Amino acid sequence: MAIANFPLINTILSELEQVHKNIKGDISLQRKDKKLALYILTGRILTHCYAINNLLLNGFFGETGVIFRSVYETIFTAEYFNITDDDSEDLRKWFNDEIIKPGKVRKKQYNMLKNMLERSNIKTELSSPDNLNKYRKSIDELYRIASKYTHPTYKISKINMHHYYLEFDYACKEIKKDTSPPPYSFEQLIITIINMFCMCKDTFKMDKTTYDKLRENVELLDSHTQQYKSDNLGNSPPLTPS
Repeated sequence: MAIANFPLINTILSELEQVHKNIKGDISLQRKDKKLALYILTGRILTHCYAINNLLLNGFFGETGVIFRSVYETIFTAEYFNITDDDSEDLRKWFNDEIIKPGKVRKKQYNMLKNMLERSNIKTELSSPDNLNKYRKSIDELYRIASKYTHPTYKISKINMHHYYLEFDYACKEIKKDTSPPPYSFEQLIITIINMFCMCKDTFKMDKTTYDKLRENVELLDSHTQQYKSDNLGNSPPLTPS
């Protein structure tokens, strides 16, 4: 089975591009508000996805993990800015090209989301404290795995090295033929991105038809992810660092 359902993912990315373009006429570089921030951040996310697509197809599994972490950090920042105010200090700092630390963003985003859900009369799946906590832990775990690829850890640094001959597959010409799957899921990343767009649906002026279509795509992606785990991760030695 393929390491990712690339045709489906590319179709979804094209759909997300159209959603992204919906607010192009509403933004200006002279008006530094959260709508502009979301437009820039989500554009970066979609570009990263095309880079991941190309790297996976060419066997660069370790290098793909580096971009995975960048995507998650950008998602955290976009979701945080979506629920903050246009005059927030962090948004001002971001437009001044300062780094907003991911750990700080994740903590603030979680607390703000928790408070909003507690005050809201509209109940969602995340309205349950247990489900919200599970969501936070799952995101933290995905980020932890991706972080292993960013730092020069022992196992990741030798991912392209033949363990017997000690030769490096520099251009990943052999590793892409290997049946051992990468420990991360491109589909799961796309699901997280879709969830982010849906969370920001008002900002992106998303109509019900588009929203429902994206939710259907989540189910298709999740189905492929579960099949992938069943076919591959149960039978092959995982590459995930422990």
